[in-house]
Amino acid sequence: MENIHRLTKITMDLVGQTVRDFPTVPTVEEMKLRLALELEELREKAEAMGLEGTFGLMMWHGANKVLEDTKAPEPHVPHNISDIFAQKDTGVVNLVEVFDAALDQRVVASGTDLCFGFQHIIEEGDKAVWTSNMSKFDRNIEDAFSGIEAYKKGTHPHGKGTVDAYVHSKDGYHIIKRSDNHKYLKSLNYSAVDLRPLIELEVELNIKEDGKQS
Repeated sequence: MENIHRLTKITMDLVGQTVRDFPTVPTVEEMKLRLALELEELREKAEAMGLEGTFGLMMWHGANKVLEDTKAPEPHVPHNISDIFAQKDTGVVNLVEVFDAALDQRVVASGTDLCFGFQHIIEEGDKAVWTSNMSKFDRNIEDAFSGIEAYKKGTHPHGKGTVDAYVHSKDGYHIIKRSDNHKYLKSLNYSAVDLRPLIELEVELNIKEDGKQS
């Protein structure tokens, strides 16, 4: 458990929010609260960056994407959400408020960890995600060129259709990038993160521990 989890646990205990010791599914009400808290902090960060309008557009496009994917009818938009969509970027950046929002986001995220009981496997999870992310880049230039050929032919396992790409090398890594927008693409050697073993092991260890105590 990281120090921020220990500190956040004190607050959660005081306000009566449940902290779980191992991975568990909380109640729907708890999950809605976590989402609301995280969304609120993200909104405050957008305001501190002077990007209120951009945030509203992102929210709107995200909601439309969900509706498009699910083919669900358009929901009624609450008044306060409509206000968010109607805002414009101020372009005024407040570094102190951005820092404050960033710190608040860490606290809220750690609270979500505690709510779901993830706090004891966060460090291992961070390492697993980092390893997966770094596998998107090649250490061998030949592998990168092979990836480019696969993208151009439309045969890359992580691509969609044919894509024109090039290699950008930095600090010993070879990064495949799209030619049109320069966004990076995944290597042929990319390995998706698998967090299930961490979750299952933590649950198993706690079940065994409970058995010893009883």
